[in-house]
Amino acid sequence: MSIAEKTVRQSVSLPARVARRVKSMAKIGSTSTNRVIVDLIEIGIEARDQEKKRFFELAVRPITSGLREITGLPMPSDYSQPCGGCNFDDRA
Repeated sequence: MSIAEKTVRQSVSLPARVARRVKSMAKIGSTSTNRVIVDLIEIGIEARDQEKKRFFELAVRPITSGLREITGLPMPSDYSQPCGGCNFDDRA
């Protein structure tokens, strides 16, 4: 969390087992339980975002490769590649 970010006070109820683990992590890391909770939440959000990204990459790959084979047309991922031998200036 950067210094310029506005903080919002939020009340969270934790199961006793989780609260003990957070408190233990804070003690070991010589930091506050609040900082540990914020770090864990940020790590969890980042992990979820990465998981979604991986899912969509894996879900789209078979679709686009199958369409490419059937149609022979370039798929959106192909648009970044240079067109080998294409010259659109020589229109008849």
